[in-house]
Amino acid sequence: MIDKRPKTPREVAAFSLFSMAEEAAWSDGALHHYLSRAGLDSRDAALASRLTYGTVQNQILLDWYLRHFSSVRLKKIAPRVLACLRMGLYQLILMDKIPAHAAVAETVALVKHYGHANDRTVAFANAVLRNAANAAQNGSLPRLNCPDKESYYALQYSHPECSCACFPSSTARS
Repeated sequence: MIDKRPKTPREVAAFSLFSMAEEAAWSDGALHHYLSRAGLDSRDAALASRLTYGTVQNQILLDWYLRHFSSVRLKKIAPRVLACLRMGLYQLILMDKIPAHAAVAETVALVKHYGHANDRTVAFANAVLRNAANAAQNGSLPRLNCPDKESYYALQYSHPECSCACFPSSTARS
């Protein structure tokens, strides 16, 4: 577990995601741990919960979008940076009340402070999120081009058994 006390809902969500990736922590246990340490009001706690659970529940779809906005393979991205990018994409693509500039700026700040990232990695995260934000605002997000309805729904709802042609196997570009 991260020893630092989170101060914002995004920090709570990021710390929870880091614990899940690094320590195989359960999502609810990690989230409750960091929520209790943060002492957020109910509105901020609800945002932290939605960011954490939404990122986890939509990971397959978020990775699919990340492959379209990133030239770097997912396996090459540091785990903390990847968790932050997923959370940023979740805010940009699947949440409607988060301003794009806030999602990008806050996510890049998390990458910078907690992702053990150098300036190049921070610039990479910023570029990926800005490209996604522009696409979301312009209505030009990549379409989920799947060969059949089952594949489409598996990707759209991040079903773990998705092996459709529109989502590469775990060995391709992961």
